[in-house]
Amino acid sequence: MQQTRESHRGRQGGPASLLRRIALAAAFLTIQATGPEAARAMQEQSASECIVVAPAEPDAMRQAWARQRQIVLAATGVDALGVANAWLRRPVFSVRRESVAGTLRVAIEEVPDALREPATYPIPLVLEAGALGVTERFNVPLRGPSEAFDLPFPYRARFVTVRPEEPLPMDIRVDQTAAGWVAQLRHASSAAARLAAAEALRAFPPDPALVIGLRTALGEEPDPRARAAMAQSIARLASGGAADRALAAAYEDPAPAVRKAVFASLDETRSSAALVALALRAAQSDPDQAVQAEAVRALANMGAAEALLVARSALITPSQGEIIRIAGLHALGTLYAYAQAPADDAAETASAETASEAPLEIPAEALTEGLQFWAPDWPLPLRNAARRLFLRIRQYEPTATYGAPASLHALRPCP
Repeated sequence: MQQTRESHRGRQGGPASLLRRIALAAAFLTIQATGPEAARAMQEQSASECIVVAPAEPDAMRQAWARQRQIVLAATGVDALGVANAWLRRPVFSVRRESVAGTLRVAIEEVPDALREPATYPIPLVLEAGALGVTERFNVPLRGPSEAFDLPFPYRARFVTVRPEEPLPMDIRVDQTAAGWVAQLRHASSAAARLAAAEALRAFPPDPALVIGLRTALGEEPDPRARAAMAQSIARLASGGAADRALAAAYEDPAPAVRKAVFASLDETRSSAALVALALRAAQSDPDQAVQAEAVRALANMGAAEALLVARSALITPSQGEIIRIAGLHALGTLYAYAQAPADDAAETASAETASEAPLEIPAEALTEGLQFWAPDWPLPLRNAARRLFLRIRQYEPTATYGAPASLHALRPCP
């Protein structure tokens, strides 16, 4: 049996409005919601030349959170941090089912967790049960933290999905077999349920039957987010020529999110000459810049012979938000780490089809090209990517600079 979750987020004014509020909350959390105590910790560690931020004490963090919540509410009129906190600390429910004498019994229980907010009852739920050729929907009110429902479903249920009638911040985790998740992937009426099924299948061992189910569902799925999840699951579960063919087919998808997902799970353990060629094609000519950036990373993650040339080309490629240059810096760091790995480790992890006979060497000038983006006139995300590259170099060469600006020289990775 395997377990996954379906997340349901609270909203005010529609999904787009919710996403904007959560993004705003994340920005405040990242920039300032740590409060003065954590800010002092950052300053002290900056003086000690170490970049890991020590957390503030729990009580201080709660006070800082309350202050920042008031600031955001006063500035925007929206309790964005409250919405984000409710989502992050949302309650978790487990779902179990059994079929007995023409009745489907479904037990739903809130999982105790002191770090999560308890649920408020009652919660109107929508339960969907599927059997071969049959899918039925039931409205069930959850009146307390533990309740069982006996439903008139005279079939052997192949899958069960549960979701609130109205979007609420809660996680619902269902125990199902691989066959149950494949059935949910093919027949659930909710796109969120199909996406959850695609993600759940990644927890199972590779199996050609699962890949066939994913490929079939991918060709029938109308929702691009669910198709993207299916593409990533295929990358994890398929191997050899089956993976090459399935991912090449997924790359023809018109949705950029699906094409990007094709490359998101590729690394040295999931690579081949065909996938390298596919990533090279995407990095050079995909019409979407985010897909190009993901392909640049994938080439480095696979240790492809072409990855260094592509990464250096990415460094001179402008894009919206500098996402391609950032991907190039990430790729340089990955390739540098591969080059520093012991020969025995590299031999164990590299793909026989894509690994070079001689260990990959990263020229000093390539690292210098990357570190130039720490200059103050470059956007902050790009500067941060250059700093991460420098710190990765320092992991292996504690005194190396490779032409980095003097302001970077004092930085070192924390133990």
